[in-house]
Amino acid sequence: MTLADLQAREAEPWFDPAGFLLAIAQGELIGFHWTKIHPDGMGEIYVLGLDPTAQGTGLAKPLAVAGLASLRKRGAPEVLLYVDDSNTPAMRLYENWGFASIGRMCSSYRNRDARTADTATAGNRCSSPNRY
Repeated sequence: MTLADLQAREAEPWFDPAGFLLAIAQGELIGFHWTKIHPDGMGEIYVLGLDPTAQGTGLAKPLAVAGLASLRKRGAPEVLLYVDDSNTPAMRLYENWGFASIGRMCSSYRNRDARTADTATAGNRCSSPNRY
């Protein structure tokens, strides 16, 4: 994500700085939990990310708990998240935290290089929405 991407998301009507949590160690960003609340009040784990050096250290759980507490404090009665079906460890982690799958969503994508009509990539990406 570029600085311009971050600034664009911060300009979205759903952005709330109270839902953008950062984990910093020795002056370096090592993780973050970005949450949002939908117009109907539903909370969402928008992105939970860790620097590769922080993976496996146990940081994900306190970041997730802090984000969930932020959503509850801001009035979200339920929380949803989307997990790529290929991310089995994350799916298992969220299930262990009490999230349950509520379905499956797939997006088709295609990218054709306008300069060479014969260069194309296509595929499907599926994610499983989960609710807590």
